[in-house]
Amino acid sequence: MLKIALDCRCPREIHSAHLRYGNCPDSPYASNNVYLTREGKPFIPVSGEFHYCRCDKAFWKEELLKMKAGGITVVSTYVFWLMHEEKPLDYNFEGNRDLKAFLGICKECGLAVILRMGPWCHGEMRKGGFPDWIDRMPGKRKDNADYLSKVKRLFQRYYQEVRDYLDGETIIGIQLENEYTGKAGHLHTLKKLASEAGFRVPYFTVTAWPPADTGYEFLPLYGEYPAEPWANTRRKLSPSFQFAIPQESNLHGKRDSERHRLKNRDYPYGTCETGCGIQATSHRREIISSDAAYATAFAAVATGANILGYYMFHGGTNPKGLYQESKRTGYPNDYPVMDYDFQAPIDRYGYPRESFLRLKNLNYFLNTFGESFAAMQPFCNPLPEKADDFSSPRCSVRINEKGEGYFFISSYERNHPTKDFEALNVELDTPQGKILLPSVNVKAGSMFFYPFNFFAGGILFDYILARPIAKVAYDGMTRYYFEEIDGVNARYCINGEKGFLPVRKTAVMSFGTGKDKTEIYLLSHKDANDFYLVNNKVYFTSAVVIGGDNPQIVYRNGDYLRTDGYEKTFGGCKEGDVRLLPGTPGFLPFKHYMFARGRSRYFHLKVPEDILSDCEDALLEFSFEGNSLQVFAGRSLINDTFNIDRKFVMSMKYYREDIKKYDFFVIRTKPFKRMKKPYTEFDAEYGNAMLRLGNVEIYKKEPL
Repeated sequence: MLKIALDCRCPREIHSAHLRYGNCPDSPYASNNVYLTREGKPFIPVSGEFHYCRCDKAFWKEELLKMKAGGITVVSTYVFWLMHEEKPLDYNFEGNRDLKAFLGICKECGLAVILRMGPWCHGEMRKGGFPDWIDRMPGKRKDNADYLSKVKRLFQRYYQEVRDYLDGETIIGIQLENEYTGKAGHLHTLKKLASEAGFRVPYFTVTAWPPADTGYEFLPLYGEYPAEPWANTRRKLSPSFQFAIPQESNLHGKRDSERHRLKNRDYPYGTCETGCGIQATSHRREIISSDAAYATAFAAVATGANILGYYMFHGGTNPKGLYQESKRTGYPNDYPVMDYDFQAPIDRYGYPRESFLRLKNLNYFLNTFGESFAAMQPFCNPLPEKADDFSSPRCSVRINEKGEGYFFISSYERNHPTKDFEALNVELDTPQGKILLPSVNVKAGSMFFYPFNFFAGGILFDYILARPIAKVAYDGMTRYYFEEIDGVNARYCINGEKGFLPVRKTAVMSFGTGKDKTEIYLLSHKDANDFYLVNNKVYFTSAVVIGGDNPQIVYRNGDYLRTDGYEKTFGGCKEGDVRLLPGTPGFLPFKHYMFARGRSRYFHLKVPEDILSDCEDALLEFSFEGNSLQVFAGRSLINDTFNIDRKFVMSMKYYREDIKKYDFFVIRTKPFKRMKKPYTEFDAEYGNAMLRLGNVEIYKKEPL
C-alpha cells in the first residue's frame, strides 16, 4: 500500500488585469491568467501543426478535415521566409505556397489558425527558413536597422496575403521568432513591426525556450519531445523528465532547467510543441510509439496545460530542391531531402497512426469538457531528484473550487522499465476538506486519468474509475463515453455506494427519462480507438475519417463502420498489379544525402498507369533492411527516407502525374555500415540494402 497526500488549498487567483497578449479587442477570444476564453467562456484550444508548403494544395482541405475529425480545433503553421522570398523582392505565393488560399480553406473547415511567421522559424528547414541572402546578413535576428527594414517589408507583404482573415476569429494567434536566445527587446520590436503592418490578433505568442523576459506582451508557449534525435550521441539516452508530471513550482518547464522555465509568471500554461512524433536524423533513428506520443501530451495536460499544441500533428514532404536542414547548410543535423513525415499521428500521406487514434480521444475530452476543465488548477506530486527514480508515481490532480476534478497518474518512461504500484491511496487536502480517492493498482508503463465529484445527469458520482472521452448531447439524451483502464476494474461510487461498469457496445448505465435521459458507455480499447465524434454524432470505424459538413471515409478491404442502427463491412478493393524488379545502376543526383558510403542497390518500381482509375489511393508497403533510400521519377527525386523501423510506405495518389509520365520509378538504397551505424531501435543488418514489396492496399472513398 502506498499513500500520497496532495495539498490543493492554494489555487491561483484568476484575473486578467496585466495581460497584453493581443491587439484585437473586438475578437471573441480573450484570456485571463489561467485559461483562454471564447465568447466569455473558458475553452482549451487543441492545435495541430500542419505545414501548407509541405503538402500538395489539392489535398489541403481533405487533410485539414482529417485533423478536425481527430479533435483538432486550431491549425498551427510556419510561414517560412525561404518559401516566399527566396530572392529579394521575388515573391512566391503560388501553388503549394498560396498562404491566402490555405487560410480560406481553414476558415471553410471551421478551423482557427496560429501563424508562426518568424521571421526565423526553424522547422528543420534550411537556414531555419531564412533565405540565403538574409542568412548572410550581419546583425540578423537583432535590432539591426538593415535587417529590420527587410523584416518590415516582409511583414507588409504577408499582410497583403492574410488581411482578409485578420477578423479576430480565423487567425487568432501570431508567433514571432522561434527558439530565441537574444534580448527580449527584439521580440517587442517585431511585435511593433507586425502591428504597424496591420496585424490584429487576439494573441501574440513566443516560444519559451530559452525564456526571454517579455513581460505580459506575449503568451509564452512551451514544448517537450518524446525523444532527442538531435542529441550528439549514437547511444540510448538515459531517462529524463520528458514524461514527468512535475510539482507545481515547476509548472512552466518540466525539466526544471534554467533554459526552459519562466519563474512565477502569471499567465496560462500552454504548449506549441507537444511532440507527438519526431523526425529521424542521419545519426539517430528513434521509434515513437503511440505510448510515447500519448505520454507527452498526457503529462502536459496533467501539469495544467490549458493550450495544447501538437508538433507535428500531420507529416509532410519538402518541396523539390534542397530545403531541409543539413550540416552542409551549417546546422548540426542531417535530415532526408524530401521526407518530413515526423512519425506524426497523421503521416505525410494522410493515414492515421495508432498515436492518432489515442490522441483524438484526449482531444475530444478537451473539446467537450474544456469549459469546466480549464478552470481546474493542477496540484502535483513532487518529482524525485533523479529522472530514473520511479519509486513513487508521477501524479497530479486538477481540481476546481467546488472540489470537482480529475486525478492523473503515470508510470511510463520510454525504453526504460518502471514499476507497478499496488493499492495506491491518494488524499487531497482542499479548502472544502479532505477527499479520499479510491485505492487503485497502477501497472508499470500505464498512464490514465479519471473524474471525481463528477456530475452526470444530475447525479453526483464520487468517482468513475474509467478514462473519460466525450460528452455528447443528441436525440433527446446525453451520452458519456469512457474507456477501460488496463489493470483497473471499472467501477463507480455514488454517495458511498459502489458498483461495477462492464465493457460493452451498449449503455452500461442509464438514468432519467425524456430530455433528461443520460447514458454512460464504457468502451474497450479497440472500440475507443475506433471512436469518432463528427458533427456531434458518434461513429465507430477502422477506416480513415474525413470530417466537415459532408463527412466521408476512406476505406480498404475489411474496414467497418458502425453507428446507431447501422453496421457495414467494406470490400471490393482489388489489388493493383505493382511489381518491384532488380534495377541497373545509373547516374542520379542527391547521392550524398543518403548519408551512407556502402554500395548502392537499384530497383525498378513498375506501377500500372490505371492503378488509380477506380479508387482513391494505392498504398505500397515495403520491408527495408538498408540505411536509407531514394525514389526517382526520371532524374527527379520525389521521395526518400531514413530507415527507422524496417518499413517504407508510398502513396500513389501523390505521384499520379509521374505514373502517367514514366514507365517505372527508380529506387536507390544504401546499406548500414558498421563504422557509421546510426542509433537505431531495431537490430540493423550491416551491408544489406534489400527492399521487398509487401502489401498493396487499395483505398476507396464514400460518404460517412
